[in-house]
Amino acid sequence: MVIYPPAVADRLVELFTSINTRILRAALLVSPTNHTVNLQLPRIVRESENPYRRVFRDVAPFTEFLGEVLDANELSRVKAFLSGQ
Repeated sequence: MVIYPPAVADRLVELFTSINTRILRAALLVSPTNHTVNLQLPRIVRESENPYRRVFRDVAPFTEFLGEVLDANELSRVKAFLSGQ
């Protein structure tokens, strides 16, 4: 992945800051091998100053974070999606 130009990164911060208030959580799951994304996206999300917007490298904490606000059916669908079913 190419590094986001400053203007794009700034716009992403705006989006994560003003994301619809009806969205309880926003979680991004990124490959731990993509070093560029692992440096840039956490900074962008951190600058949004919203603890309910997070970046994850591992499925378990990603699922746990979302599972705190999902019902059993929704969580089951997330797990199925992540497993490729």
